[in-house]
Amino acid sequence: MGTVDAERLDGLSINLGRIAARRVLAHLAAVSPRSAPSPALIATAWTDQTMSAPGAALRMLISRLRRNLNSDIEESAIVSGLGGYRLSSEVDVDVRDFEERVALSRGSIPDHQCVRVLSGALRLWRGPPYEGFEGLIFESDGRRIQDLRLEAVDRYQRILIQMGRAREGLKYLRECREDNPLHEGLAALLVMTHYSLGERTTALREFEILRRSLREDLGLNPSPELRSLHSEILQQASITDVRVRPEPTGDSARRARLIVSVVTAAVSTELKPAGNLQHQGTDRLVTTLAQRAETCAMVGHWQTAADHYLEAIERALQTDDTDRAARLCMRLARITWDPELGDVVIRTLRKLLGRDPAPVLAAQMRICVAGGAFRTGAEAASFTSPAEFLSDLDTIAEAGTHAELAWALMRARDAMTGSLHPRDTLALSRRVERLSNADALIRGQNLRATFADLLRLGQRGAALRVARRIEDQTTHPEAAVDSFGRLTLRNCWNLAVGRFESVQRDLAASLEFRGRLSSATLDQVVLGQSYWLSRELGDIPNLESHLEGALAVAERDATTPLWSLAAAVLATDIGRPDQALELVRRCRRSFNLLAMSPGSHHTGLLSMTAEVLAVASLSGLEVDRELAEGLRHQLEADPNAGVLLGWPTVFMGAKERFTGFAALAAGDVPGARRHLLRARHEDRHMAPLARRSRQVLESI
Repeated sequence: MGTVDAERLDGLSINLGRIAARRVLAHLAAVSPRSAPSPALIATAWTDQTMSAPGAALRMLISRLRRNLNSDIEESAIVSGLGGYRLSSEVDVDVRDFEERVALSRGSIPDHQCVRVLSGALRLWRGPPYEGFEGLIFESDGRRIQDLRLEAVDRYQRILIQMGRAREGLKYLRECREDNPLHEGLAALLVMTHYSLGERTTALREFEILRRSLREDLGLNPSPELRSLHSEILQQASITDVRVRPEPTGDSARRARLIVSVVTAAVSTELKPAGNLQHQGTDRLVTTLAQRAETCAMVGHWQTAADHYLEAIERALQTDDTDRAARLCMRLARITWDPELGDVVIRTLRKLLGRDPAPVLAAQMRICVAGGAFRTGAEAASFTSPAEFLSDLDTIAEAGTHAELAWALMRARDAMTGSLHPRDTLALSRRVERLSNADALIRGQNLRATFADLLRLGQRGAALRVARRIEDQTTHPEAAVDSFGRLTLRNCWNLAVGRFESVQRDLAASLEFRGRLSSATLDQVVLGQSYWLSRELGDIPNLESHLEGALAVAERDATTPLWSLAAAVLATDIGRPDQALELVRRCRRSFNLLAMSPGSHHTGLLSMTAEVLAVASLSGLEVDRELAEGLRHQLEADPNAGVLLGWPTVFMGAKERFTGFAALAAGDVPGARRHLLRARHEDRHMAPLARRSRQVLESI
């Protein structure tokens, strides 16, 4: 924190020597507990000169640092290994200590304990991390730690307000506010603090200070949420009724969508022309728009968040700030599940890649282009290869922060799902987990991906343990994108084990995201799970409605066989095997079902086709046995033990069942029986899935 220095256990300062030594120590702190490769440390230590023997110079520098640091610990303060160096686990790094305390405050701990943890974290703050040092590694980790400080101050003060101890946090809140004078969230919290203390006049004055600064410096009015807070204070509302952030749940979702449209209109109409702003003003404007985007993303107003991000990106580009525009693009990609918006992100990142960004940033951008959450493995495969992914990951591991590496690993894993064996993508998830990242969104998404891969590998018990970890893990505040993912995973599991009442309840909760989530995502996740629920309940009228919907989506989206095959399965469910078979034939005229690119839907599409052919065969219809045999061979060679459609949209059960369906359609009844018996055993703890295998076994 602040200037880079070191102290002994007794509080006495340690002489670190020249600036190069301080820079190397700061680099080791930024990547701790990982190792930093020697070339990266050399580039950090001597930024403006070329060394004749850089390796020897680095070894001498590390040796001097060790002598200075080693007096208080038993092992060497700087440990060698794997072509680089790392700090010993006995060295206490304040930025990592700060990060761990903030992460602890997100857990399910009592308010008084949370206050104590956050107070300890905020006492560590001595100024912006790595103060005075330039370089991507310091900028990236420093910016992340400053974001954690904002989170810590926000949570600390809100809890104190609830406990009636708001004055205790004013010191930290004002210090943070002085460092971020245009941050609307901090301003709103300061207004709320004074109002809770009975200082209404001071609260109104703080609002006016921010309003004037925003207007004069950036040409913006305060956000609708802040204006609403101001109105409630003018009306002298009870402090328990005052809200700083919108909380769109239940009946208030419609009102939240109205607020979204107001925010969008405000941003689009209240900006002064860019020509009237100096570079510094534009920088502050970009910061304010990015902060508004983060606030909207937190409560699930993703479309509004995207509008703010895109505006901030455009403003950054007007000042040729390529690196900042790229980082904003990648932050937008974190909340983007909409393929159309994802294409905007990709086009922007490609344009920025042509501007020669720093190598580590370029590596992050390439992985983001290929591995955004809006892309399946099949789509990503057309952009890059696993070898290119691994090369870029090595670049980020060498020169990026552990948070940047965690995000890159997640995107690479998402892009390669289906292209690699589930064991390999699971290994990437394990690698993310070992980084012990404090970002709640990373942890949540990584656990869900781990859950999905374990189901694909047939490790049901391990998957259930991960599901329980996700249920037990709470964050304050929890990002809305994380909430939706949690509901999706829970429905996936509850459908498989037959807890249909729970599925109905959670589907109703999922629909609350309508208007905030893209329609494509709702189609795939919510409507897809609703269909599987209707299937299990034997709700024919609802299945007929779903069939009409699937046919309409298939007509609209001709890029994938998913919806046509889903419609075919629906037709078999309502007793129309002839229509189902015709849909498969029509689908084959547009897609080669035996030569599909690998991706997250690959095994599911093969399985649905096999099921339709099996039902048609049992109904006495003539099926394409060559197609059935091809499906059987592909399914037998598929590395997945379980079939997961989407990530995790729904778990379809053991792959053996669908291999048996393909064998049955191909005319191999003994082979079908063997596969179905194994499927019934594998799905024995999942009654709805085991029942399907038993029903077909009884019919043959």
